[in-house]
Amino acid sequence: MINTGVVVYSWNANGLFGKIAELREFLDRNSPDLVLLQETHMSGLDRYYFANYSFYSNPSRTHYKRRGTDILIKNSIPHHYLPNPLLHHVEATMVVVNFHTLAPINFISIYVPPSATVEFTLDVEKLVSYNAATFIAGDYNAKHRHWNCIKANKLGNQLYSFAQKTKMNILAPETPTRFDPRGSTIIDIAITRYLNYASTVSSENELSSDHLPVRFWLDTNTAAYTNKTFVPNFKKYQELIIQNSTTQFDPQSGADIEMEIQRFTAEHLQAFSDTGKWVSKRKEECSAVIKQQTKIRNKLKKIAQITQDPKDKNLYNRAQNHLRKLHAEASEKRQREVIENLNPTDGSVWQQAKKISKTYFKMPPLLTDKTIVYRNQEKAEAIADVLENQFQTNDLSHPPTELKVKRTLKKFFKKKDDTEITPCLPSELLEHINKLKKGKSPGPDKITNQMIQRMPIKSLIRLTQIINGILKLKYFPNEWKLATIVPIIKPGKNPQDPSSYRPISLLSALSKIAEAIILNRIEDTIDDQLIPYQFGFRRNLSTVQQLLRLTEFVREGMDEGWDTGAVFLDIAKAFDRVWTDGLLYKLIKIRIPGSIVRLMATYLRGRRFAVRVGSNLSSERAIAAGVVQGSKVGPKLFNIYVNDIPSPRNCQTRLCLFADDTAVMSTGASNNITDDLNSYLDLLGKWMISWKIKINTDKCQAVYFSRRRNIPDNPKLYRRAIPWRDSTKYLGVILDKRLTFKQHITSTRQKINAVKSILYPLIGRKSKLSLSNKLLLYKSLVRPVMSYASPVWGAAAKSNIRTLESAQNIIAR
Repeated sequence: MINTGVVVYSWNANGLFGKIAELREFLDRNSPDLVLLQETHMSGLDRYYFANYSFYSNPSRTHYKRRGTDILIKNSIPHHYLPNPLLHHVEATMVVVNFHTLAPINFISIYVPPSATVEFTLDVEKLVSYNAATFIAGDYNAKHRHWNCIKANKLGNQLYSFAQKTKMNILAPETPTRFDPRGSTIIDIAITRYLNYASTVSSENELSSDHLPVRFWLDTNTAAYTNKTFVPNFKKYQELIIQNSTTQFDPQSGADIEMEIQRFTAEHLQAFSDTGKWVSKRKEECSAVIKQQTKIRNKLKKIAQITQDPKDKNLYNRAQNHLRKLHAEASEKRQREVIENLNPTDGSVWQQAKKISKTYFKMPPLLTDKTIVYRNQEKAEAIADVLENQFQTNDLSHPPTELKVKRTLKKFFKKKDDTEITPCLPSELLEHINKLKKGKSPGPDKITNQMIQRMPIKSLIRLTQIINGILKLKYFPNEWKLATIVPIIKPGKNPQDPSSYRPISLLSALSKIAEAIILNRIEDTIDDQLIPYQFGFRRNLSTVQQLLRLTEFVREGMDEGWDTGAVFLDIAKAFDRVWTDGLLYKLIKIRIPGSIVRLMATYLRGRRFAVRVGSNLSSERAIAAGVVQGSKVGPKLFNIYVNDIPSPRNCQTRLCLFADDTAVMSTGASNNITDDLNSYLDLLGKWMISWKIKINTDKCQAVYFSRRRNIPDNPKLYRRAIPWRDSTKYLGVILDKRLTFKQHITSTRQKINAVKSILYPLIGRKSKLSLSNKLLLYKSLVRPVMSYASPVWGAAAKSNIRTLESAQNIIAR
C-alpha cells in the first residue's frame, strides 16, 4: 500500500563524488518525493542524471568552484526553482512545490558551516520571507538539548532562540545523525513554518558519509506522486475507432467543418486513452548481490558507530569499498551492454548519440519590466507578452502602397469566385502521412504522428472528406490555427531576458497534412515564376549552391583585376512580421488562382498562439502578422512575399538570396563599387519601406573582396554607413576579404573538436561499440561538420586543408 503524504530526505553527503551509484540505488529503493543534499563538492561541469528526478544546485561558500547544496525532486511533482537572495553565512537551494490542493511549500536545503557566526539566522530570515509555508532542512551544525544533544553550542542556542521568537517548529530525530571519534550528535534537523501537519522524523543507517540521511514524513493527506508513462495499444485503438466513428460528412459551412474536426479529434483521443494504460517508469534495478552487500554495509556501519572500535571501522570500510566496486562493475556492465546492442537500423545508435550530446537547460527566473517571475505560468505569460509584440507588422508606412493594396483586396473579395480547387484523394493523403516522423511533438490538439499513421482506413477517408470540405468551401478551420510555442534559448543570450528565447511553434499534425496538400496546389502554379536568385526553400537548390554562386562572382572579378564589394543585410524578424494584406496582394499579382487566395486569406487571418513552459500554458494571444512558423506553407509564402524585390539595374550588381539571408554585390573598378552599391541599396530601402520590411542597419555587414590595401568609402543604407569588415559569416561559411577561408577552417576545426569530445564515450578507443557503428557515427555526425560547403572552400591553401586532415586523422586513430 502506498502511503499518503510527503517523504523528504536530508543528507550531508560530505562529497558526492563516488557515491552517485549508491544514491541512485537509494532513490530506487525508497522513492522519496524530495532529497535535500549538502556538501556535495561537485564541480560546475559535473553532469549527473537521476532517473525520474530533477536536479537543482547552488555554488558552495566554503569550496572554491564547487557546488554546495542540492535538491532532487520527482519530475511528476509541480515545482519551480527559486534563486537565492544575497547570503552571507549559509549555503542554500530552494524549490517551491505545488502539491495537490495545498498551498505552495518552499523546500530549502541548507548548510551552515561550523565557522558561521550567530548572525546566520539573518540569512534564514531572508529564505523564509520568500514563501509562507516553509520547510528548511539540512546540516545546521547546531547543537542544543532541545533536540537531544548532550550539550549546546552557540549556533544551537541561536537557532533555538530564533525558532522560539518566530514561532517556527523544530523537527529532529531522536537518534544521532553524525558520528565521529569525538562522539555522536544530532545536527541534521529541520525547521518549519506554517506547516501544521503530523510528522515523523528518523535517522536511517544508509549511504556512506559521516552523516546519516534523515527521513521526514509530513502527513499532508495527498496522494503519492509516481512517475508513469503511457503505453498505447494501437490494435485496440484501431478496433475501437472502427466500431464508433462514422464516415459520411458533407459540410455546408465553416461551422460544419469546425464541429467535424472537434468530433474527429475527440473520438481519436478518447480511443487512444481508453485502449492504452499507464505504467510506472522503468527503474534502474540493482542486482541481488548489490542489495545484499548494501545490507551488510549498513549493518557494519551501525556496529562501527556504536562501538567506535577501529576493527569494526575497518570492517565497515572494507564493506563500503566492496560495495563501490560492485556498483562500478554493474555500471560498466550496463554501459557495455547498451553500447554492444546499439543498432543503426532500429535508431538506437542515434538515440544514444542524442542522449550523450543533449544539453540540459532549466529556465531561470525571468526579469520583466515590472518584476521578477519565478513560476512556469508567469514565465509563459512573460514570454507571450514579448512574442505578441513580435508578431506585429513593422511600424513602417507608405500610404500609396497601402492604398493600392487596400483597393486591390477590396475589389478581389467583392468579386464572386466559382472556381474549384482540385480535391484531395485518399492516396495523396496517405502519401503525406507516410512522410510523418514518429518522434515529433504533437500540437495543441495532442494528436501525435504515430496516432495518425495507425489510423484505420475509415479514419483516413473521413480525414480526406474534412480536407476536401476545406478546399471546397475555401475555409481553413480555427481549430487548426492555434500554435503551441516552446521557447528555446538563443546561444549566447541572457537566459533571464524573455526576449532571449526563440519561438518553436508546434502545430496540429492534422493541420500540417492539410497544409501539405494546399502547398502542392500552390507549387503547381508558381514554381516557374520565382526569381532565379532566390535559392531558399526551392527544389534542387541549397545554401552551398548560393555560396558557390557568390564566391565564383568574387573569384572571376579577382582574375580579371576587379574588386568586389558585398553588403550582407540583416532583416529584423523577417518571417514573423510579414504584412498579411501585402502578402495576399502579392498572391493575387503572381496569378495564383482566386480560390486558393481566398483559402489562404482564411488561413493567415485569425491565428493564435500560447506559450508552454514546462506543463503550463500562457493565455491565448493573437498573431497579427507573419507567415506561420513551423508550417509547410510558410516558407513558400515568404518567397512569394519577397519575389518582387528590385532587380539590379546593371550587370555589375548582383543579388543573392536564401530566404531572408540577403547579399548585394558589385564587381568592378574600386571607384565605382560604392556608387553602384549605394544606388541599389537606395532602391532596395524604398522597396522595403513600401512593404513594411525592417532592416537592422546596426547588424548589417560589408566586406570588400580585394588584394589591395586601399578600399573605397563605406556603402550606406538609409544614410547610415555600413563599415567594411575583414570577414563575415554568410549561410554558415566565414568569408574573408581574400577568400583564403583560413578563419572558416579554424572555426570548423573547433566545432569538430567539440563534437568529438561529446561523442568520445561512443567513438573513443575504450568504447565497446563496433567499428562499423563508430564509422557510421563519424560519417553521420562528425564528417558533415567538416565537409559542409567543401566545394566552396575546397580550393583553400594546403596548409589550411591540413588543419582538417589532422583532425580527421586524430579521430581515425
